[in-house]
Amino acid sequence: MEPPPPQTPSLRWRIDEALESGELIFQEIGLALHRTVSQDLGAGLLRLRLLHEKALAGTPVAAGDLAALEQSFAHALVGTRSLAARCRPVGNEANSLMVALHQLAASVNSSTPCQFFCEEPVLIADRVLSSILYRVAEESVQNALRRGARAGIQLRLARGLAEITLSIADQGETTAPANSPNDSQKMLFRARAEMVGAQCHSVVNQEGEVVFTCILPLRSEG
Repeated sequence: MEPPPPQTPSLRWRIDEALESGELIFQEIGLALHRTVSQDLGAGLLRLRLLHEKALAGTPVAAGDLAALEQSFAHALVGTRSLAARCRPVGNEANSLMVALHQLAASVNSSTPCQFFCEEPVLIADRVLSSILYRVAEESVQNALRRGARAGIQLRLARGLAEITLSIADQGETTAPANSPNDSQKMLFRARAEMVGAQCHSVVNQEGEVVFTCILPLRSEG
């Protein structure tokens, strides 16, 4: 049996980046579970044990104890739903990408000005494609926040005759685009986009904004 052909640097890089991306996702999920669901359920279990001990001792259970127990489980439920939304932010509907990007901008806007613009409806029936574009935007926004985009972030989604364009612009503290090969976060979302045939680039425009653009050619029908 002949040995498998050596992997090209490009293929090796893509495999490594995919593995790293998956590991980062698992770490984020584990941390979120610990900080929210696990702690709330732990607190609820502790309160439940105390109520059990009171019941065994014949001590009346106060309404406040029951309210605190309910609050612990309610918080755990909210955390579970939030985590589920993060794992699957894009739904099955054709407008799900627009909805998800609007929600992403709203969540960031609580700490940093962030706006989403989509002048005409961009409907995508392929949920996998929509999910990849969403992750591109999500990671690009996170990169902008790391660069110190205190002045604001703008997400734009548009559909042309032959392509879908997603762009993320921010006014941060940097004066050059994050094009370094060591910028693993940038490489991750660029690799994801290129997997579906997109072309990506990052520039600094005349206003000093770092603009990341992802252009996805549309498949011709027939």
